Amino acid sequence: MTSITQVYNDLRLLNIPCSLITPDEDAYVETIKSIIAKSDVHKVHPNHTAFIIVDVSKKDDFYLFNETPLGEMVESADAAELIAIFSQKVHGAIFQMRTTRYLILCDSNNLEIGTDYFKTFELFHQISIYMRLIVSMGIGYGTTLENAKQHAMLALRKASYESRNAA
Repeated sequence: MTSITQVYNDLRLLNIPCSLITPDEDAYVETIKSIIAKSDVHKVHPNHTAFIIVDVSKKDDFYLFNETPLGEMVESADAAELIAIFSQKVHGAIFQMRTTRYLILCDSNNLEIGTDYFKTFELFHQISIYMRLIVSMGIGYGTTLENAKQHAMLALRKASYESRNAA
């Protein structure tokens, strides 16, 4: 199977069984948009520090499913583990500031690659499926750590207003 017409024609001339795959117009448009987005991201901030603040809070129905303090401790520990895994994925250093707030410092390029240029945040998906918790994430870039932190704090405030998993 190939989507390259010339390869398909060459294989057919050699009597090699093959199929020509022709993606629809939307697939081409999405691929082009993705390529442009990836190249634009690197032009804007070639290698900045990324400062990520992760806040974990309980959903409204948390105590319907976790009736004991032990349930709350287990969910908090599970969330901390998933946040640590996310930190490893982006090659970051993680700091727990309190039981509900984590800081992750990493290189902006590692963050972009680890999230497929901000298309996928597995952390949100995993927590929303397995836990009664909400994750708010503020991501800030900057040439200095202080500048990146300021941007992350602004982003966290916006994400916190969503009352759902948001970055």
